[in-house]
Amino acid sequence: MSKSILPMILSAIFLTSCGEQDPLKEFPESVQEAVPLSQKLERPPSAPITTDSMVIDVNPEVVNFTEGMEGRFHLSGRLIGVEGDYELKLSNPPEGMSFDPATETVVWTPPFTAVTGEDTYSKYLVDVDLIAYGERETLSIRKSIPIFVNIASPPLSKHLLGIVSNPRKLEFFEGKEKTFRLLGQLYGEVKAPYTVEVLNLPPGAVPKSIEGGVEVTWTPPTSMVTGDNYFTSYDLKVAMTAVSDDGEVSIEREIPLGISVASTPLAARWLEIGVESSDPGFTERGEVEFVEGKEGRFRLVGHLLGGVVADYKIEVLNPPKGAKVTTSSKGGVEFAWSPGTGVVTGENTFTSVYSLEVKLTASDEGIVVVKTKT
Repeated sequence: MSKSILPMILSAIFLTSCGEQDPLKEFPESVQEAVPLSQKLERPPSAPITTDSMVIDVNPEVVNFTEGMEGRFHLSGRLIGVEGDYELKLSNPPEGMSFDPATETVVWTPPFTAVTGEDTYSKYLVDVDLIAYGERETLSIRKSIPIFVNIASPPLSKHLLGIVSNPRKLEFFEGKEKTFRLLGQLYGEVKAPYTVEVLNLPPGAVPKSIEGGVEVTWTPPTSMVTGDNYFTSYDLKVAMTAVSDDGEVSIEREIPLGISVASTPLAARWLEIGVESSDPGFTERGEVEFVEGKEGRFRLVGHLLGGVVADYKIEVLNPPKGAKVTTSSKGGVEFAWSPGTGVVTGENTFTSVYSLEVKLTASDEGIVVVKTKT
């Protein structure tokens, strides 16, 4: 037998004795017959990557940072229904921003110049690219992420709190209602919730909470100003409490309330009627003398005492016959009269005193006070 034929015969005997090896031969026949052997070891072809199957996720959805403080957020990419490798990149990060692909974390400490002008925050757009590598293609998508940077807020302290009144100067009259506001203020760009409270409300005052403070309505009683005084004051104690993550901070301030004597008939004591520029002038008895047939004149004016400020007018209620009463440019009225030659009768050298009745009417913010003098 030829030596070249022997190996072929031995190979044929070996194959006949071993037969074809089936990896499922240990399983029941029902399992072996479910899929033909020719298909059991085949892998289905993978689906192609498309931009619709690529997704960029941001957590949290709204990204906020604060000047001078380190902040972070998470970026992740994924492929939906397809297989392939991919990577994330920041295409235009602001200076100092970094991205760690291993932890999918973006870290940034905005500088104190990040917010400009009078704004309290600025908005940045950071572009994120997701690049996917398929078997036959490389695709990418981009997503712009808005990042908000808030102005730096210094730690809360007492010197950054303030209390103001509106109007600035609080002046009252006895018996007259007035409303004012006490408002809290935060300085130095501090942001914190706060409350304003009046610690010693005057008798009869009614407070009402409003945005940023408290509104107070008060009618001072007529007993506020005592004795011969025409003015008094009341020191209002006001507290402001602000709350931050570090706790509460409170301040107190005293705000003076000025109360003037009631503008009622009692206030008539602060009004006087006087005579100025008289001709022929006062006598020692406080009278004004006239001579028959000769014109005399004087000016009647109003005097406001005790610091009272008001508009007023003067009227002569019983001018004698022939008298002229005109408004004076210097205030008050001018009185001019030339008594007739028949005023003094008989053997007398003078006649009885003629009593002139004068009326002074003062008004201020709807309050009218009348005083008369003979």
